Amino acid sequence: MLGRVDPQSSLLETRVMRRHLVTKGSFYERLADHGHEIVADSDFAHCYSPDRGRPSIPPSVMMRTVLCATHDRTSDAETSRRTRVDADWKAAMGGDDEFTGIGATTLSLFRARLVLHDAERTVFERTVERAVERGVLRGKVTAIIDSSPVAGAGAVADTYELVRGFIAKLARAAGGLDPDLARRVEPLCGGKPDIDWDDPEARRDHLQELVAVGRALLAAVEGNGDPAVTEPAALLAAVVAQDVEQGPEDPDDPRPRIRRGVAPDRIVSHSDPEMRHGRKSPSRRFDGHKMHVLTDEGSEMVLVCCLINSLTEGEWAGTVWPCGILLGRWRSPRRTNGSWSGG
Repeated sequence: MLGRVDPQSSLLETRVMRRHLVTKGSFYERLADHGHEIVADSDFAHCYSPDRGRPSIPPSVMMRTVLCATHDRTSDAETSRRTRVDADWKAAMGGDDEFTGIGATTLSLFRARLVLHDAERTVFERTVERAVERGVLRGKVTAIIDSSPVAGAGAVADTYELVRGFIAKLARAAGGLDPDLARRVEPLCGGKPDIDWDDPEARRDHLQELVAVGRALLAAVEGNGDPAVTEPAALLAAVVAQDVEQGPEDPDDPRPRIRRGVAPDRIVSHSDPEMRHGRKSPSRRFDGHKMHVLTDEGSEMVLVCCLINSLTEGEWAGTVWPCGILLGRWRSPRRTNGSWSGG
């Protein structure tokens, strides 16, 4: 059931009783003073039952906590600790000295609730709009975009495993395959085949079998408009195109071979197809995604937070920047100290 903040504010709130402990001029002080104006419990009413269950922690308090966590880049465990012991955070959340904190699991469930009801982006944009209306963001906005790597949840796979994985997914989604094709597909849907992986010829033969079965399967499902089929089909076709090549390297051996080098935007996992190779620096590589956080330099308020594939800097700047149209105050972005900014 939806919990609500008592409209009759208390003199025991940290922002009142411990005002001297709240960092002056900080993001926390501004959120403490304006948080009740820019985040309302009613914004989340559609995410909760109106009359069943015990009252939740007020979602406006949860959202202000999420803003603090995004600002400080804290884990759920650290966020839980700070909601219990940090005066800046308690003031920003609208809590008091007796507030016992928010559990890490509660934070995870709140985010899941927002995603389930497709509310996370709407609520976030509404929060920023109110910040503009209330003057928290004043005049020209200097927006700073900072990115950091986020490890993917899926296992990174080699070409053989990728093709096998997507063949299995497509075969399960398509169903009702021709008996001859089904017999060819079935052995590839299990575990790693028992071949001599130290023998280049054995690997080449296995790759040829994978590519042949994969292309036959793609031909069999061509014209099927079911999204459950078209998605794994597109992924299988992409992996074969990215990782496999056939050319005149050896005119006497027409078998496909592993492509040299890494294709742009290469798929690296069949369990998490959105993962990509990325680099934190020229010498540090990671596999997963990039998180981009856009903050206003003056107010330190988080304006945009999004997670995308590990693309190059020029590509992700174009992906994140349109979110700033919400404020209507942007000039062309410029790069400063490894980040992009615009005023």
